Amino acid sequence: MMGASKMNILNKLPLSVIPKTVFLSKEKQENLDKHAFLNDHQFSFPLIMKPDIGERGLLVEKINTLEEWEQYLDANHLDYIVQEYIQLPNEIGIFFYKLPGKTDITISSVCLKDFLSITGNGKSTVRQLLRENFHGRLQLDRLEKTNTDLLEKILNSGEISMLEPIGNHSRGTAFYSGNHLIDMEMKSLIQSIIGSHSDINYGRFDIKYNSIEELKRGINYKVIELNGAASEPTHIYDRSIPIWKKYKIFSEHFAVMYDICTIQMQKGIDPISISAGFQTMKNYYNYKGEINPSWKTV
Repeated sequence: MMGASKMNILNKLPLSVIPKTVFLSKEKQENLDKHAFLNDHQFSFPLIMKPDIGERGLLVEKINTLEEWEQYLDANHLDYIVQEYIQLPNEIGIFFYKLPGKTDITISSVCLKDFLSITGNGKSTVRQLLRENFHGRLQLDRLEKTNTDLLEKILNSGEISMLEPIGNHSRGTAFYSGNHLIDMEMKSLIQSIIGSHSDINYGRFDIKYNSIEELKRGINYKVIELNGAASEPTHIYDRSIPIWKKYKIFSEHFAVMYDICTIQMQKGIDPISISAGFQTMKNYYNYKGEINPSWKTV
């Protein structure tokens, strides 16, 4: 749901499957001894910063130095979560659902992510190469503000430069359907992550991993986020999927949400009222409107 706390959601998951994560309230930031905070929690750079409330990659950043961290915190006074940066090379989104009171899950979407990167030809600048890249040219305006030096660089022929480490569609990451990977091993993986939390019925795990083989065996992976009712089966952003099928997939997921809500109401768990829902959305969009999206000053 929009406006939900990422920290509260992560706290539902086993510590063994999530990165080291610490909540940093805006009140504590006022007199924060940054060196002591890093030492106390055994953090080292790079690390990941993200608002505790946010979606679609809002202000999610890889922070490489103490100076960058200070600039990031100074730009927006929000509640944040601080995460260790997971060095695993790949990221996947696995959407699942189950009916309340049941244990058997359905995996309805697997999304493979290709981070925004450029391969040099020894002649063109990164800027020129991005203009020829479907996803890259949509990121040029943002990168002009944050990474001008990189845009002017000429890469050697065959040299690959990853331009965006955050696996979000709005940040230039390409999404591809991985539904062919759905099998009993993947179902067992998701069931092991959910564990005894019978109240987790619907959502998408975003997972960093080393290889699909290891992921299905339950090794070398970390869950970086669990997204709930407001999340999407992100394999639909595969450009090969026709538009009519994208809408059909959305419709099927809305029907599942309706079924889950109906069962919860029969158990005496009432949904949020329409007026409260609109107020929540209004509060969230007001919150987003107050955020400064550009934090880098150097």
